[in-house]
Amino acid sequence: AHIFSIPGHAGWRGKLRQQQRVERRGVFKPWAAGGQRKPTPREDAVFDHFFSKPDEGQKHRPVTEEDVEVVVRVGGKTLSHGELEDLGVRMHKDMLSEMQEQLLQMEASELIEQYGFSHVGDNTVLHSPDNQGKVLESKNHVNATRVTGRPEGNNPVAPWGYGDSFRIEKVPDALRFVVEEITESPLWAVGKPRDITINRRDKSFFKLDPHLDPVGDGECIFIISLLSNTVMTLVPPGEFDRKRPGDISLKSWTDEDVDVLMRRRSMLLLSGKARTSWRHSIRTGVQVEIETDGKRDVAVCDWWGKTQNLVRRSPQMLSIILAFQKKPEMPQDYSSLFE
Repeated sequence: AHIFSIPGHAGWRGKLRQQQRVERRGVFKPWAAGGQRKPTPREDAVFDHFFSKPDEGQKHRPVTEEDVEVVVRVGGKTLSHGELEDLGVRMHKDMLSEMQEQLLQMEASELIEQYGFSHVGDNTVLHSPDNQGKVLESKNHVNATRVTGRPEGNNPVAPWGYGDSFRIEKVPDALRFVVEEITESPLWAVGKPRDITINRRDKSFFKLDPHLDPVGDGECIFIISLLSNTVMTLVPPGEFDRKRPGDISLKSWTDEDVDVLMRRRSMLLLSGKARTSWRHSIRTGVQVEIETDGKRDVAVCDWWGKTQNLVRRSPQMLSIILAFQKKPEMPQDYSSLFE
């Protein structure tokens, strides 16, 4: 999941870091000494960007092919490296190991038990276009549960707090490990964390209306998808082209929408325009018949770019949203650092 793998130290955190960890200070090119293997495109891009050009350390890592291959406009048109850079989207696939996912799931379940509160979600599910988009069912029920440090009405507040009052020492181990991996990694130009939110959605109903997270969350939002694949849709500023639920489910909100394929255990970064003006969302989903081992079954799916590109959902999804302020700029007068 990370670029440089090194032995970790003893203990629970050390065992996790043995699996996936960025070499912290003193990053090296592991392929340079001994010629053991060729660098991956991302390794070369990151090294050249951050260590050949140290003045650009205030920026996130550059867009790579791994980003481009999971992002597509509605209709199927791909985006260029420059377009993705301008949008502010990065994808880090396989951010977590299966063990890390299990630990986060257990920790999230305990937090939901203590601090979770429920949302009423729309579980309208449509058949695939082959069945004329027939509405199978339309009713509301509680299918989403949230834990957050951000005050939201009279709902419980997680102990780590929010914004300037965020306290990393109040974050439990598995979550804190992920926060530290992001803040200490050379890939991401982030400052202090400002919020952690956990959203659990059940029964394959993952719908999320287009929205922007509060400004107070900070300039950088990371979203980690656990337990299920899904498709995150970015909707440009302005009015929607379509407002009827059936039309949105099969054609999306606008013709300029951008679909991001989020595989299980991957991490999506929203920064720049993707953070400040393009709204993120998840469409209702389509219900299709599939055949497994000679038996016919029904599955709820997202579609990616085109309705033919179906992405099957699991019954449950956990989303871990980590919000950070941007990395502070280095002062021009370095003497201020020593005052």
